Amino acid sequence: MRRGRECSAEISILLKWHFTPSSPAIGLTRIALTDDERAGRELVVEWMRDLDLDVQVDRIGNILGTLRSASGDGSERPLMMGSHIDTVTNAGALDGCYGVLAGLAVERAFRRAGRRMADAIAWPTKNGAVRR
Repeated sequence: MRRGRECSAEISILLKWHFTPSSPAIGLTRIALTDDERAGRELVVEWMRDLDLDVQVDRIGNILGTLRSASGDGSERPLMMGSHIDTVTNAGALDGCYGVLAGLAVERAFRRAGRRMADAIAWPTKNGAVRR
């Protein structure tokens, strides 16, 4: 139950802030590469660092948070999961960010188990990319 509350709290924080004002009756908007979207990415980086992930941000804003396997020799291929932080105009509340937050939830579970290397990824735009 605690894990569900952690994810719910993060969703609530992202929903309260870091959105461009739009009609609440229609939806929420976080346009890529705006101050609101950048603030959302900075928050994700903070959460990744709180999980003690190795965080890398490239020059266009792709975020890669890596949990190194405590039991491996470094040759293990990581499980990669993530999504985008931006939204379309008047989007549903969980557009994009849910995949990022789900990735962080999996990172927490893997950290507790100490058995697998994993990457949580946040792209600044829906069509973003990450190089490994």
